[in-house]
Amino acid sequence: MSEFAGSKNIFEQSNYENRVKIEAEMMVALEGLKEAVTYLSFDVQEVQARIDISKDMIGLNHEKVYDNFKNLEGDYGQALSRSHQL
Repeated sequence: MSEFAGSKNIFEQSNYENRVKIEAEMMVALEGLKEAVTYLSFDVQEVQARIDISKDMIGLNHEKVYDNFKNLEGDYGQALSRSHQL
């Protein structure tokens, strides 16, 4: 087992500066990604809310269609019986 020699440089100065520069760029990119994910999360919540509203409206429209169909059945029956009386 070798011992750590604290007196020796682990990295050359230019390698160290390059590594720090790359890590700083990665941190900036990571912050940008975090911000983008936050906005995306808000967008997903808004879309989900719109989907929920649309589902409710579809349900109401379905009920109205059913009611209209029932009314048309009655109107058709009345018109048919009137035409047979003529």
